[in-house]
Amino acid sequence: MNRKSAVSSSALTLACVTAVSIVGYTLLSARKKDSSTKSTPSSRDASDTNDPQEKPTTNHTIEKVNASIPGQIDISQPSSNSALSRLQASNTITIAYASTTGTCKNFAIALHDALKILLKAQDTKVQMCTTDELDWWDELLNNEEDEDASNVPTAGNGTTAAPVVIFILPTWTGGTLPEQYAPLLTGLDEICHDWRVAPRPLRHTDGKKGAHFSDTKSIQIASFGMGSTAYDTSTFCKPAKDVFKSFMKLGARSLLTSHGKSVVG
Repeated sequence: MNRKSAVSSSALTLACVTAVSIVGYTLLSARKKDSSTKSTPSSRDASDTNDPQEKPTTNHTIEKVNASIPGQIDISQPSSNSALSRLQASNTITIAYASTTGTCKNFAIALHDALKILLKAQDTKVQMCTTDELDWWDELLNNEEDEDASNVPTAGNGTTAAPVVIFILPTWTGGTLPEQYAPLLTGLDEICHDWRVAPRPLRHTDGKKGAHFSDTKSIQIASFGMGSTAYDTSTFCKPAKDVFKSFMKLGARSLLTSHGKSVVG
């Protein structure tokens, strides 16, 4: 592992953090403005009463977000998403989301497009899918190389960066995922407790000091939860926290670290 690869991985991390911060802040700001203009409770979307945790984001909100993002990053129209690469492919960022009312989906689309623009010079592949599109047993335990190696992107100057997986997950009633996306949690739990699975199958380097920065193969994981503070702390954004913990048990590395330790928010 050379210094260029370490710099490339750091650049991906910085881009991811920047994009999440920009999109998250502007979405929140736009929604607060939308809420302040509503004079009566009857103006709320009917789906709010069905799911207090994930509230819908309107096209009007997206337009406000697009207008307020620095650098004129246009997220009002989602970009095309090519065929998915393997999650463990180097120089690849995968955004996996679950959504019923549209909030998590719109956040994922905005993050996807912002990252594509921020990382355009590095030629990093940014892809997006729903969590139910993937076979988690296959993706996490069968790390097969692409048949055509020429399709694997490089990080701008021929360097290699670790794969990144970012989850955007809602919180449903009781601190769970919507039924359609529940297989994500059950699948990860099964993998974590199956005696046939080797310990930490996602870790490709040892635990020596500094290994986090030199590891270009182990998945780097981030999990962003959305939910309502009407729920208590035990269920608030619980699916996102559970997914993060499961990936860490399987040997993934946290995208964010502080003093060498994983960051769990």
